[in-house]
Amino acid sequence: MRIKKFVIGMVGTNCYVVYNENTKECFVVDPAAPSAPLVEFIQTEGLQLQGILLTHGHFDHIMGLSDVMEDVKVPVYVEEADLPMMTDGESNLSSTYVRGGYRFEEAVPVSDGQQLEI
Repeated sequence: MRIKKFVIGMVGTNCYVVYNENTKECFVVDPAAPSAPLVEFIQTEGLQLQGILLTHGHFDHIMGLSDVMEDVKVPVYVEEADLPMMTDGESNLSSTYVRGGYRFEEAVPVSDGQQLEI
């Protein structure tokens, strides 16, 4: 496994691509916006996105979802307690930056101790 770190967005969010060099499968952690360098890296390396993990649902961790998933739809995992934040621009604080706020309706809730196979 390899990890590529990106510092993205207005507030310098740490975003990571974790990938297997042999299979070229990867997952992304906290895709902030704008995500062009992240998307370019995935394409250039020929990686196959398998999923997205969110450490929490604030704007600076979710607003790149649309960019990253423009060409491929994958599961987006977020802690169950943060699920309401994903669909409310006031709660995720994105309404300060985007008229109407940023919302993502399709997140998959995960709970403490749950294991994911990606």
